[in-house]
Parts: sequence; C-alpha cells; structure tokens
Amino acid sequence: MRAPEIYKGLHGLNATNNPPSLLNFERYIFVKEDFPINGSLGILSARDLDGPMEIKFTIKDEVTRSLVRLSEHFGESTVNRSVEIILKKQLDRDHEPSDRKLYFNLADGEGSSANNLAVQVTLFISDVNDEVPEFVNLRYKESIYENATVGTTVIRVSAQDPDNGLGGTVSYYMEAADELYKNAFRINSDTGDVIINSSLDFERHNFYEFVIKAKDGFGNESINNADFVVTVLDVQDTPPAFFNLPYSVVVGEDKAVGERVLQVTALDGDRGVPNGIRYTFVQGGYQNFNVDPNTGWITIKTELDRDDASIQDSGGVYAMYVKAEEVMSGVNYGNTTATTLVTISVSDVNDNTPTFNHLNYTATIQENMQSGVPVIFTANTIMSVNDIDQGLNSYFEIVLEKDGQPYYDFAPLPKEVFSESSILIRVNNSVDLDYEKSKTATFDVIARELRTNPKRSSSVKMMVHILDVNDNQPQFENTSYSAQIAENSPTGTTFARLQATDLDSGVFGKITYSVRGGNGRFGINDSTGDIYNTEALDREKISEYYITVEAKDGGGFRTTVELNVKVTDTNDNKPLFTREAYFASLKEGATSFVRELKLEATDLDEGMNSQVLYSISNIQPPVTNTFTIDDATGVVGLSRPVDYEQLTSSGQIMLGVQVCDRGLPSLCSVINATVEVEDENDNKPVFNQTTYQVNIYENASIGSLAVKVDAYDLDGTAPNNEFVFRIESTTQEKFRVNFRTGEVLVESELDHEQSSFYSLNISATDRGSVSLEGYCIVNINVLDVNDEIPYFDPRSQSLAILENKPVGSQVVTLTAVDTDSNPRLRYQILQDSILATDEEGRDVNVTANNIQNYFDINETTGILLVKSVLDRETAEKIELKVLVKDLNGWQPSADLQTATATLTVTLLDVNDEPPEFLPGPQYHVNVSEGREVNDLVITVAAVDKDKKQTVFYRIGQDDINSFQIMDSRVGTVTLKKQLDYESNHEVSFTVIATDSASPPSSVLTSTATVSVSLIDINDNTPQFLPHPTQYSVEENAPNGTFVGNITATDRDSGRFGEITYSLQVTNDDQSLTIDSKTGIISVLKPLDREMREEYILYVTATDNIDANPNQQRSERTGAIFVKVTDVNDNHPIITNIGTTPKSVVENSQNNTIVDTILANDADIGANAEVEFSLVSGDTNTSDSWFYITTQYNSDIKNNEGVIRTRQSLLGHVGMYYVTVKVQDKGTPTRLSSNMTLLIEIIESNENLNQPQFVVPKGPTATLQIKEQQPVGTTVIQVSATDADHGKNAEVHYYLAPEKDYTKFQIHKDTGLLTTRAILDREQQAQFEIRVIANDSGIISVLDNSITIFVQLLDIDDQEPEFPRRPDMEPYILGPVPEEHSMEYCGTVDVAIDRDSHVNNSLIFYYIIGGDMVDHFYLNQTGELYLIKAVDRDGDVTGTPINFINLVIWATPLGYLTFDKYSTVPGTQRMVSQKIEMRPPDDYDSSNTTLLWAQVTIKDINDHPPKFRNQNLSVGITRKTQFQETIFTLSDEVTDLDSGNNSVHTFHLMSLGIYPETLRNKLPSAPLSLSSDGIIRTNTIFQSDMSGYILMDVSAQDIDGKMANASLRISLINDDQRVKIIFRMTPMQVRNFSETFRSKLERITGYHIVVDKIQTHENAQGKPEADKTDMFIHGEVIKPFRIVSAAELLSKIDGEAAALVPILNEYNILQIVSAVQQTEEEDSNRLLIMGLILLAIVLGIPCIVMAIVIFLITKSYQRKLKAATAMVYGQENDMQKNQLPGTNLHAYENANPIFLEKVLSQESQDYDDTDSVDNNVVDSPVPQTVDTQEVSMTFTADSSKDYTHNSSLKTISSVIGSQENSFGHRNPLFSNLNGDTPRSHLINGLQASEI
Repeated sequence: MRAPEIYKGLHGLNATNNPPSLLNFERYIFVKEDFPINGSLGILSARDLDGPMEIKFTIKDEVTRSLVRLSEHFGESTVNRSVEIILKKQLDRDHEPSDRKLYFNLADGEGSSANNLAVQVTLFISDVNDEVPEFVNLRYKESIYENATVGTTVIRVSAQDPDNGLGGTVSYYMEAADELYKNAFRINSDTGDVIINSSLDFERHNFYEFVIKAKDGFGNESINNADFVVTVLDVQDTPPAFFNLPYSVVVGEDKAVGERVLQVTALDGDRGVPNGIRYTFVQGGYQNFNVDPNTGWITIKTELDRDDASIQDSGGVYAMYVKAEEVMSGVNYGNTTATTLVTISVSDVNDNTPTFNHLNYTATIQENMQSGVPVIFTANTIMSVNDIDQGLNSYFEIVLEKDGQPYYDFAPLPKEVFSESSILIRVNNSVDLDYEKSKTATFDVIARELRTNPKRSSSVKMMVHILDVNDNQPQFENTSYSAQIAENSPTGTTFARLQATDLDSGVFGKITYSVRGGNGRFGINDSTGDIYNTEALDREKISEYYITVEAKDGGGFRTTVELNVKVTDTNDNKPLFTREAYFASLKEGATSFVRELKLEATDLDEGMNSQVLYSISNIQPPVTNTFTIDDATGVVGLSRPVDYEQLTSSGQIMLGVQVCDRGLPSLCSVINATVEVEDENDNKPVFNQTTYQVNIYENASIGSLAVKVDAYDLDGTAPNNEFVFRIESTTQEKFRVNFRTGEVLVESELDHEQSSFYSLNISATDRGSVSLEGYCIVNINVLDVNDEIPYFDPRSQSLAILENKPVGSQVVTLTAVDTDSNPRLRYQILQDSILATDEEGRDVNVTANNIQNYFDINETTGILLVKSVLDRETAEKIELKVLVKDLNGWQPSADLQTATATLTVTLLDVNDEPPEFLPGPQYHVNVSEGREVNDLVITVAAVDKDKKQTVFYRIGQDDINSFQIMDSRVGTVTLKKQLDYESNHEVSFTVIATDSASPPSSVLTSTATVSVSLIDINDNTPQFLPHPTQYSVEENAPNGTFVGNITATDRDSGRFGEITYSLQVTNDDQSLTIDSKTGIISVLKPLDREMREEYILYVTATDNIDANPNQQRSERTGAIFVKVTDVNDNHPIITNIGTTPKSVVENSQNNTIVDTILANDADIGANAEVEFSLVSGDTNTSDSWFYITTQYNSDIKNNEGVIRTRQSLLGHVGMYYVTVKVQDKGTPTRLSSNMTLLIEIIESNENLNQPQFVVPKGPTATLQIKEQQPVGTTVIQVSATDADHGKNAEVHYYLAPEKDYTKFQIHKDTGLLTTRAILDREQQAQFEIRVIANDSGIISVLDNSITIFVQLLDIDDQEPEFPRRPDMEPYILGPVPEEHSMEYCGTVDVAIDRDSHVNNSLIFYYIIGGDMVDHFYLNQTGELYLIKAVDRDGDVTGTPINFINLVIWATPLGYLTFDKYSTVPGTQRMVSQKIEMRPPDDYDSSNTTLLWAQVTIKDINDHPPKFRNQNLSVGITRKTQFQETIFTLSDEVTDLDSGNNSVHTFHLMSLGIYPETLRNKLPSAPLSLSSDGIIRTNTIFQSDMSGYILMDVSAQDIDGKMANASLRISLINDDQRVKIIFRMTPMQVRNFSETFRSKLERITGYHIVVDKIQTHENAQGKPEADKTDMFIHGEVIKPFRIVSAAELLSKIDGEAAALVPILNEYNILQIVSAVQQTEEEDSNRLLIMGLILLAIVLGIPCIVMAIVIFLITKSYQRKLKAATAMVYGQENDMQKNQLPGTNLHAYENANPIFLEKVLSQESQDYDDTDSVDNNVVDSPVPQTVDTQEVSMTFTADSSKDYTHNSSLKTISSVIGSQENSFGHRNPLFSNLNGDTPRSHLINGLQASEI
C-alpha cells in the first residue's frame, strides 16, 4: 500500500546545511488488527536538495522497534529517498491499546553537522471480529416456586466479547437437556435474562437443565457454554387423584344393609406438601349406598332389588360419582377436588315366577294340518310369558301337559326362553288332528324354570278348536274293471258303467267323472259314470285299451281306476313274422347251422288267409347261392360251407326272407335273418407287458395285492377271447394269482432277510376248445421293514459327578444300537426302578426325598441331564434304569422293540462351610478425615473350619468407595481415597472373607461390617447460599442504598467455619462496596445509568481469616450483575426533520402517508418510549388537513410518528408548516421537544383509485336461483363505485372469459347479470363467473373483479332411477322360506332421485307386474313382505318355484289410490304363466323407473324321498365280477325338495336269498349297499347258481324322512336277455323306461325287468351316441322262473299288432336276443333236414296252385280295381279297410308316411286315363318306409270340391315337411325290407316308394 502523506515538523535547522524535507507525509495510518506480519504499513519519503550525504530513516525507541521495522532505502536523496514501514508483530486491538505512537528519525548525514528530523506517526488499529463471547460463570443454579407467573425473570447470565462494534455485541440462546420441557423457559437474547415461558408444574417436572450459548453480532459462538439448572418448589395446586381405577363391583340383590361393597382411594396430587382426603357422593344413583368420608368404604344403605323397574332400566347397574376433597391446612393455588365413577352391578337372585299374559287361551287349527304349523289364537290374542329375574334365573322351558302327563300332539315354539318371549303352539302330531275323531283339544301350557333351585313354574289352560276340511277321497268298489266292445260298434255306444262313493257330505261328497287314455276314443257321462266310444274302433290297430276313469269330489280330491276295454276282431291283415328279426349261428366251414334256423310268420286273419309260404328274397354276396329255404316250414338250409374270413360284416350274413299268405289277393311281408358265423380260436392271449417289476414290503399281509397283470386275446368271441391266469414257476408258495383278475396276491409271510427277490412266470390260457397260452415274467423285490430290537452297549455304566452340578447340565449320553435302516429311538427313565443309597450304604427313600426328579433324559438323543438340585448328603449313589423304544418298529410288535440299561451315578462332595470372623462380624474404629490414601484403618481376621482352606479378604459393600485391602491374604484395611467429615460423620463398609475352595464356583464367603467415626479438619471451602445473580439500583440512588446481600456457609466447625466477605468489581469505579461480615452490597458514590448501566461483581468468602493463609480456604461467586435502572432525566429529540419540504399530491386519498418522524431518547424503557402530536397554534394553518399517529417500529424498537392526510387536499396546492411535538412516557415527569416540518401540496391528474364493488361486497359472493328458469332470468345487478372524479370515476362491467361465463351475460353499463341458457342442477349444481369492473381513466384504466358463485336451487324435475348394473338385473331379494307368510323379503329402496331438495327427492315404491304379485306386500318405503305362503316344490301347481319375478315401480308420487297391482300408465301388465329365469314381460329395461326384482324361495324339507317304483327289479349275469356295481338306487329316488334336503342316504333293511339251494351256495351278504345307494357284488357267482336275492332298502333325507322299496336281483344268463335298440340317447330312454316297461309288461303278460341301458355299439364295436340298447328279461313270479329270450321274443312276435304303436312312439329299431343261439344236437339237425324235404314235396303243389290263382287274378285285374276303388274325399271310415294296396295302419294313428306308396302310385297315374290298369293288388312287394314319429289325421273340407290334385298337394307337403324335420328313416322297417327305396315325384316333391 502507498503510505499516506506525513505532516512534517522541523526542529533545529542548520544554517549551512539545509535539512531534508518529507514528501507526501501524513501522520495517521489506519489498519485492521489482523494486518499481516511483514506487511507494509506505509512509506516514509524525503529528499535533500543540497546533499551531500544520503538521507536515512531510523527507529527512535524500543517500543516502536518491537512493533515495526524499516526496509532497505531506495531512491535518490536529491529526488525521492524512501523506506517502507514493515509490521513485525501481530496487532491485537482487543487486549492492547487501539492506537500506537511510532517514532522515527530522519537524518541527512551523521555527526553534529547532520540535520535530524523527528517523525511521529500514529497507527490507528481498527477492530476485526476475532474473539468469541466468554461466560463470566459456567454454571448457574436457581430455585423457583411452581406457581411463579409466566414472564418472571429467574436469573441473568452474562458473557463478554472484547471485540468492538457489532462483533462485540453478545446475544444469548439456550437448549434444553430434554425435548419435553424445551419451551418451559426462554432467554432474552440481548440481556441474558432467563424468563419463565410456560406454566410450571412440580408434579410434571421439578428439575430443569439447560445449556446456554452466546454468540456475537457476526454469529461466532462461545466455545465454553454455561449450564443452567432450575429446581421447582412444590405448592398446593394439584387436585387429588384416584387409584386402583376403575371402581366396579358386582353384589347380590340380597346383600344385607350395612355390608361393605368396595373402597375408593385418592391421594393428594401435591407430593411435596400433601393434604388429607375426605369422600362424599356428588351425583348419580347413590341413594341406596353410604360412603365413609374418611376411609372411602361404600356400604349398603337400603335393601337392593334387582327386579325393580328403575334398576332394570339401567341394566342392573348403579352408577354414582364420588368426590375426593383435600382437607386444607394452608393456602391453595389450584383445584382441591376430584371425582370418579363408581359402578355397582346388582346380580339377580331367583325370587320371581314365570308369568303368562293371560289366564287361559283359545285357538283354532284345521284338521290334518302338517307338523310345524302354528295354531291361530282367537280374538287376536298372543301368548307370551316372562320372568323378570335375570340371567339363568329367567331361563325357563315351555312344556305341554294333559291330565298331568306330557302332551305331544302339539309343541311350543320356542321350547326354552330367556326372560320373555311370545309363544307359538304348533302341530306336532298331525295324525291325531282329525275332526271326525275329536273337535277340540284341551291341555295345559306350563312355564318351568330350568337352572334354578327350586324351579318355579306357572301354567295356563289352552283349548284348540279343530276345523273340518275335505279329507276323504271318492272310492270305487273295485280296483280295476274290464269291458268289451265290437270294433264295428257305432260312435256313442254305451258298453260299461262305473260308479264311486265319497264319505264326505255336501259339496265335498258330490262326485264328477272323467276319463283319460284310450287315445281319446272313449267318453263318460260326468254324473252317471256311463262309458261310451267317441269314434270307430279298429281291433287290428288296437285290440285292447286301458282307460283311466277319475272320480273327483267337490273339494278337489281325485280317485282313479283302470278299465280294460277289449275290441273284437275282423279279417283284414297280412302275414307277419313272429319276430322282428331272426338270428342263427354257423361255425366257419360247417355245412349246417349250429341250431336250426326256422322262420315263422302268422296271419291275424283266419282260414286260408292265415296260411303262409316262405321264400328267400334277398341275399348279399359272396354267399348268394349258399342258402335255401323250405317254403312251407320256413327252415333255412346250407348248400355249401361258409368261410369266415371272406365275410365283411364281422361274421354276420343278412338274408331277406319273404312270406305271403294264400289270400286273394296275396299279402306279403319281408324280414331279415341274421346269420352269425363263429370264428375258430386262432389267437393266443398276449400280456400288456412281458416283464413286471414290483416292490413289496416284507411285512405285507397275506392276501394283500402285489401286482395286477393284464392280458388281451384278439379273438373276437367268447370263450376264445376269455382266459385265466396261473403261476407256472415255483414261488415257495409265497404268492398266488387270481385266475380271473390277474391280481398277484401274497400267499404266505415274506422275510427280506430270508429272500429279497422272487421271479414269477405267469401264463394266460384262453378257453378255446384248443387252449392257447401267453406268458409274462413278474419280478418281485421284497423291501425291508423295521423289525430289529434295539440294544445298549454296554448295558450298564457307572460315573461320578459333583453334587453341585448345575440344573440342566449334561451328565452322560446313553446310546442304543438298532440295525434297522430307519429306526426312531426314544429314551426314558423308568421312575419305578430308581434306587438310592447314602454314604453309609443305607437305602434312601427315593420318592420321599424327590430323588426321582434328580435326573431327566432327552428322549431323542439319550443325553442324561440334571433336572433338579443334587444333594450328596441325601443320597450319594443313585441307580437308574433307562428304557429305549423304537417308534418305527413294525406293528404290531412295536411295543416289543425295547431295551433297558443300568446307570449308576455317584455324587462327589464340594466345599460347603464358609469362613467365620473373629471375634465377631461387627468392628468399630475412629479415623481423621485428614488421613491420606493407603493409611491403615483397621485389621480384621477370619478362620475357615474346612480343611486345607485359605481365607482371602476383599471389600464388600462400600457406599463411598473409600476403603481397600491391598493384600487379600491379610485383613488389613487401608484408605482408597480420603474421607470427608462434612459428608458423613459416620460411615460403614463390609469385608468379605472367602475360602480357597476349588473350583471357584464352590467358594463360600462370610461378611463383617466395619463402622468408622470421622474426626473433622479444615478441608471445606465456604459455599455461597443460593442468591440472585442480578440486582438493580436506580441511577439516582443515594450513597448507602442497599443493593443486595450475598451470604455463604462453611461446613467446617469453629474457626474453620467463620467467613469474611470481599468485593471485586470489573472496571471498578468505587461506586459499590460490601460489608465484610454481613455480605451486604450498597452504593458508595453517585451512579449514572447513561454512563454505565451495569456492574459486574465478584464476591469472595474466606474462612479462618486470622490464620496463616495456607490454612485458609476461600470461594468466589460467579458474576453478579447489578443493573443501574433508568430515571427519566433526558429529553426526546426528533432526528429526521430537515429543511427540505415533504410533498403530497392534491388528489391523495384520505390517510395518505406524508412523512414518518423519528425521535431518540437517551433514557430506556417507558422513559425512552415516545409519542407524537401536532402542536396547534397561529403558525400552524394546516392541522385540519393533516394528523399524526404514533406507532411502533420494530426496526428501531421504538415508536415513530406517521403524518397522514386528514381530508381531500384538492384545491389546496401550496406550502404549509406543521409543528411536531415528541414527548416521552417517563415518570414522574414527562419530557418533550418540538420541531417544525414543511409540507408541499402539489397538483396531479392521475387515475388513483380502482373501482370497488358495493353490490355484492367482498372478493367472492354466492347467489342462488332456481334451476330450469327461462333464458334472461335476472341473477343480480352488480354495482361498483370509483373514488376518482370525472372520467376516472365512470365504471363499466363485463364477464371474464373463463369458467362458466358462457352461461351468463351482463349489461355493460347497468351491471344487470342474466342467464344465457336454461340451467339444470342435476347436470351442474354450481357455476363460477368473474365480473370485472373497470373505470375510464384518462391516463390509465384501473379495474377490479369479484368472483360470483351461482348455486341452483332444486325443483322436482327428475324421476327416480334404478341403477342399471349387472348385479341389479335381476335385483335379488331373500331368500324367504317356503310355506311361510308375513316374511320380510328385503328392501328395494335402491332407487336414486337426482333432485337434491328433501321434498323433491322423495321416492315411493309400487308392485306393478311380475308373477304371483298377490303373494306380496310392498310398503311405499320399499320394504317387501311375503304375505301368502309359497309352495316352492310345486305340490299344488305342479311346477317348482325357485324364485318369483316382480316388477317394481319407483315414483315421486306418494300414497296413490290406484290398485297396488296396476300398471304404470302407458304399459300393459302381463303375468307369466310359467316363472322363468328371464325378465318379466312387463319389464322394460330402458325404463329406469322400473326394477326387475327376483325373490328367491328357500326350500324347507317338507317332502320325503320317493321311489319311482316300490318294487324294483334287475337281472345280473353269473359273469358279474366281484365288487362290480349292479344297481344305483339314487337313480330311482325322487324328492321335490332341493339342495341338502334332497341328499339321501340309503340303508339295507333286510336281505333274502331264494331258493334255499342258492342261499346255501352264497355268503350271508352277497351284495353290499353303500350310503350313496350303490349296490355292488360281494362275491363271485358260479355258473350253476340260479334264483334271486331280495333286498328291502330305504332312502332317508337329512331330517329322517324315509321311503322304502324292495329290490329283486335275479341271476340270469346272457341268453335270457332281450336287447331293444332305440334311436334315442340313453338319457332319453331312461326317462321313459318305466313307462315303456309297464306297457311291455301288459302286452306280454310277463314281469319285465330292465337290466341295463347303455349306448349302442354297431357291428364294428363302435359306439353310436344317437342309439341306445336296453337289455331286459322276463320273469314269471309264481312259481318264480326266468323266461328265456326265445320265449319272450316269441311272445312279443305274437303281440306284433299291439306293439306297432309302441314301436312308433318310442322309435324302436330292433328287438333281438342279446346273444346268439347255442348249438343244437345233431339229431335236431337231421330233423330239420327232414322237415325241409317234406316242405319241398308239399310246396310243389302249392306253387302250381299259386300260379293258377295268379293267372285268374291277372285276368280280373281291371275289374277288381274298379270294384274296390273309393273316393278319397269321403269320410267313410268303413271304406278305409278297402283302400287298395294298403293295410290297416295306413290311416289315423299310423305313420303318415305309410300313405306314401299310395301317393306315389297316384302320382304316376295322374295323367294316365287307364289308371285302373295299374291296380295296386299287382304292385311290387312293399319296400323301405321313412321313419316318422307323429300320428296325423287328414280330414277333407266337405264344403269344397276335394279333387285328386288338392289331395296330392296336401299330402305331399306333409310328407316333405316330415322328411325335412326328422331327416332319417326308420331302421325298424328297413330291416323288414332290404331294397333301396325308389324315388318318385309328387307335384315336384321327392318321395320314396313303400
């Protein structure tokens, strides 16, 4: 830096040598105290114009030399010779002077001739902030009462910083040691005053600790912080508090008066100064109780009654409040009371009897009413009973008795009651509820307590009147009837009369007759019972009818009876084969059938017309010329052998055989005969696997399954493909094989150790005539099982352990060995085998001395553990027996796999005698507190009675940690640290003596107590008593004024405790002094706060003042601050008013600020607080325009004066004077001063004010209008004002383009706000717009805005709506139980109305559609009730009802008077005839006011199970396998109930085997019945067994309802079965199987049994899903026998005419034998051959006769047709039998396609004028017909011409529709005809020739 210029002073100028002169010299240098060492402080420069020597600067004194040095000179002396002043020592302004004088000498030579010039430079050192504050004291302590007020100063702390300026200012802050009370105190950051910040509470915190920190004005913090500790003193301010809460007790209502109930206890919350407590009741139900005011015991005052109404209302609980109040002994600063809740529950005793609400009751019930239905009490009576006791005392049962005995015809509900209940009396025995037997029932209803002693009871009489119902059905005299009628009888012929009787009378006894069945051909007189035919009959179609005649009485009961009507015969039939198909067996290569194939046909007509001739009409290649037939006998023969391999249809050959009668004309029929060719046995059985690998455990039981081998045989027929298994190789008789199933079973016990592997060679041998065999190998590995016995090694052990071995420690591990691969060993000690002896060898009682609990063993590891404390003195030697068991041992020998071991344990002795002190355990000694460390205190001694023991000593309990023992072997006690007499006059410690036992855990000890009395010395420094650290004294206090008193104490006594005080004052000006004896500080000379406002004092207390200073002790206080308080002795002075005027614009608003006035007062506090005013006077002409206010300025921390305009200044431009007065608030005299301020009012044209909204006011406003108002509706007229004038005050309005502004408009000038659209609250409820108002300012435009929220008020413009969610369509309600009424279904109150107002959103509900609406009641709030019982199971309607659909309408219209089942206007109400899972017809999903509700009906178990047939039958073959399912009873049971109510369990009631021969061959239970109804075989049937098994079974539901049936299981052969093939699925066939069986049974006369129903398999063995096989067999019941299939088929063939309707109705394809016929003997073959030859001989004349007849017929062909033709348009039924070319089935009730042949030929002859030439008598043999299943009647319209053409069109259209709808042909008739049908066109439609 450049040195400042230095002012030079010249002394002693030489006249001959001019002195040098200083250049640019200035005497002052300013630097900061942190100026760097070796830095240049400045430059001294001079010049000497006359020379001749170089000028030189030097330092004059040592002080300067110690601070600076001079650099080397530079420059020419004659020009500018300079030197730098270099700093050599660090500057310190804080601890050294802030200005330093530097003295230099300037010389222009040396010696006396040289000129010397003295140069003085003053170095001013400025401060830098390089110091941190330091606390005067580092620890502050203070005590304060807890009721000290917030704001009280507790103490003042002080820290000093020697820095200057801002760096020397100190501010304070503090941190709490605990976050919980961090805000309890605060510190004045400027003064260091610690002030109470929040209320104190001794009970919460009585000790506070803070760390106080200080920082200077630049934020530098103190290094050493001060600690501040506050102790809070307790005062009476806390209320008492209750303990052991809550107070609750239960007492019996019979508790005696005066007995104690419970005690309440409270303690005063002021723990430091507690008061006594007094108890009283203050509120609640305490009238029955007393409380002891001193003890708090609550006792019974009056008797308690739990049944009293008032206590019942409170639940048996008395609730009361007890007050605890302090017994005052002094001043209290807080609440002195507390209350607590006491609850006393009164328990009940049984002192009341159950009571009915009436003395007697009457009721009604209909007879035969089912169980569970309640009676109806008369006169709206309700039976109820109650017991006002509580709990089990009010628990009673309801029983019914009659004449003192239990009565069970009725039952109460509920049967058991708590306290109170309504009682229903329900029917329990409907059998005896018979009006005809008894019209009333009288009994007693008794309420009797259940859980009390004695059991109180009461009873009432009840009479039930039984109402009559229609309970008798009409009865016929016979169970069935029969009658006859000729088939040609005219319509209306009466042929029988049936009559019935009814025991009921009146309308219930009136009978009406009706008839069903007979294909509608019969009628009955409904009153007389006469039966007649309603149309012509045809015996050939139906020769016998079964009619059901029904008699119905007036009550709806029906009785039916069966009438058998037989129709007489006429001759009109062609020959028919006795069977529908024929089957024959033929061995491959044979020349004759196994059994003769003979076809038989019969003709229902008589005479010649019934004689028949046979011929082969069709045969398939390659066996065209292989077969012949006898035309008379129908016996089929062979002309050559058949090769099986050449056949293409699995060994079947179809022969077409024709039979014709000898009538004129001859009628013929064709049938197929199936020839089964038997294959030879040429395939051996083959196993599925050639080798089987099997693992089996060696403990496998005899008969258990090892493996199952499977094989197959490619031969297609039995027995060639049937085989048996056997074991070919030897297995040492270890295994056997089931010859039927291939199951390899264990034959005898296996042993892995003996043999672990077996190899079996198993063969499968078929049952062909020449048996073939296949083989496989079965390798069996025998696996090991756990069967080895464990053992201990060694079996006995001995060991010794110490008797003090810890509990839980390990003693020894006992390990057992088990050679099995998977042992699981468990160990245990045998408690009963433990033995013990003492050291003398005497036996010790194990149990009495708890020795059995000495040890325990880990059951898995075998580790022996110490279980309890051992005692060698009790038992020295213990012998244990340990058992090991293998839990994995093979059952049942696991209990045998055990072993035992013996363990002997010897207990070793340990040290157990402690040392003993001499002469005793108590010692006393006197010791001076001045004794040094390691000085002797006392020597103690102890001895040990144990041998070889050394005693060691150590200090035990030493509370002051002052004693020690240096040598543990000697009991010498020395001082560890010095003692303090003042802390404890008496001290004690303990010495512990320890013996030398080994191990250390066995060491024993003894303890001695040493008491020490201390002798005092002067070793305590005086201690100051708690005193304030801050005092104050007024600055004008006179001399001698008391400031404060500091006192100290000395714990020493005598002269050591006498104290003298002295005072040290920082920067002492001798203004204060202290009394050396009393410590009183007082004023010594006058004070001046403005000069010094605070003194920092230190007081020293010294004891033993007259003694040698080395024998004195002293203590100095921390800093004590004496604050000099201010008095008002200084005037305030205005500081900021100058000569420049303050300007203000003339158009300024009122209260515009003109100027702010500041003032200063050297005083402090109120003496320095100023306030301002304007002085009125002649010179102040503007006080009406201006005023001044006083307000606080936080920056200057004092008030300031703000001058404002009082009113408009317009027109008052100019200069004005105001006089401002400032005055302080000092006492006793307020001081002031004045100053004048110049104000200039200037002219302005600015737009100063923005518009202000006055309507509405505020930044936001909310308005309300109704919704749906027309466009232009006024919302509000807004208004704003502008304080400006003229153009600046003109206001205009517009809407801000935001939010919802498009919905509104506003007038620019008037502010009228209107709507621009119709507003809908449901779409938007609130709109937000912002209205802007701007003025027309000349220079600038100002605006303002207001936000307006427009809320729409609701009007009723919305219909209620139901949600359209998936879970709402339908809306499910319930379930409600069936057969119940007045049941709550649920609520449909789910509609919503988007209107908001409560009156606009009301919703009412109505039922307006659905099903069974009269069964429901819907109140208008949406609660739906079922008011009529619903039969879910369909007993009445015949249709089950699982749910009911309803249509609910929601509307705002309430209390409508229209019918509650009416429809919504504009809709049509429809009720579904059938309840379906779809919306009701009158439900419109688009109409949201409608709800599709669906009430689900819950099933109750009100129906028993029912067998479809109580007499069930099934046939099983003798080949049925073991455990094969033969019948499923669950398929035969129905139950109208659902869910779990329809789940049944089945039981076998009895089982019989018939005949006795079969009973002897079968076990007692050959069949088993599982609970799910599956019957399985329990044995294997033999081929020689015959007979049947009769099982009586029952089905039972979950409630025990039962149904019984009998099942006959007949043993049959396959050749006794008949197979019926249907063109239907198995499920369809099962549905009608029972009906079909009954019909077939009536036709055949046999008892028909359905054995099996299964999917049909074709000749290739492939299933055909659209076809079904039904296997049946026939039985003769008395005497019992099984009808053969041939006999049954013959009977069926014989009733072919009656079967035709059944065949059509059930779409039957074939009825055949289930198996092929067996071989006949050779003699039968010869007989057949003979018959064939005879037939040939007799057939030749017949053929000749037939030719003659044919020629004669041919010649009369045309005449015959003309004579027999009829007009098809006539309705003469008699002529139908004469229809050419047809049979009796070609019209009503027959397949309409049978007419196809007629129509086909008519179509061919349509244009042939010679139609008679094509008489159908000469037509070809009828061929294939189409399958049709619908009977149709074609009736001509007699009013029109029935032309041939119209007939063809009508019939052809029917044929076409039938063929198109069914799409298939009837194979039943296809088998009767082998030819492919020919196609014809009928009016363009294709038809097939019959």
